[in-house]
Amino acid sequence: MKIVMLDGDTLPVPLPTGQQQADWEIRAQTPAEDIVSSLAGATVAITNKVPLRADTLQQLPELRFICVAATGYDCIDLDACRARGIVVSNVPGYSTQSVSEAVIAAIFALRRQLMAYASNTRIDWPQAKHFCVHHQPIGDIGGATLGIAGKGDIGQAVGRLAQALGMQVQYAERKGSERVRDGYISFEQMLATSDIISLHCPLSDSTRQMIDRDALDKMKPQALLINTARGGLD
Repeated sequence: MKIVMLDGDTLPVPLPTGQQQADWEIRAQTPAEDIVSSLAGATVAITNKVPLRADTLQQLPELRFICVAATGYDCIDLDACRARGIVVSNVPGYSTQSVSEAVIAAIFALRRQLMAYASNTRIDWPQAKHFCVHHQPIGDIGGATLGIAGKGDIGQAVGRLAQALGMQVQYAERKGSERVRDGYISFEQMLATSDIISLHCPLSDSTRQMIDRDALDKMKPQALLINTARGGLD
C-alpha cells in the first residue's frame, strides 16, 4: 500500500510513519502540476492544504482514502469522492483550544487597542504634555455582545471563554433561514446587535461571502469582525 503526504512542511512535527507495512512518501510540498504524478499508484493521500478536485481524482483510480490533516476540508471535492467511493476524514478537534484562545486574544488586542497604544507609548507618550494619551478609543470586554456564526466545537469554545469574561454571547441562525432554532437568533439580528462578530463556519456554497456589503452595512459602526475560519466567508 502506498501512502503519500502531499505537504509535510505544513506540519509542525514530522509525521510518524509507524510500523505499518506500507510504502510511505512524505513530500515537503506539492505544486498543482505534480499532484497527479505524486499520487500515482497511491491508496492513501494525506493533505493539509493541497486541493484534490474532481479532475485530479479521476486520474487516480487506485486512491481509496484521503486524510485531511486539518479541521477544514474545503480543499477536497466531496461529491467527486462519493462518486468514486473514496473515504475522506479530517481532524475536527485538534485546533479547538488554540483557535478559540486566538479569537479571545484578538478581541483584547482590537477592542482595547493594544497594538496602537503599545506604539503610542514608545513614540508619543514620552513627548506628551500630560500623563494620559487618548489617541484611540477603547472598549471594555465585559458587557460587550459577541455574535458567533457557527456553533460547532470552536464556536462553542469561543462562547464559553467569552462568557467567562462577562461577555453576552449570542449564536446566529444560518443566513437566509426562515426558522430560528432554540438557542439562536436570526442572522440579521446578530449583525445588528453584536459589538464583535466571530465567524466559525465551514466554507461551502451556502456560506461563501456570507459577510457581504449588505451584511457589513447592517453591523454597528464600531463593531469588530473576526474571521478565523475561511477567507471566503467575507
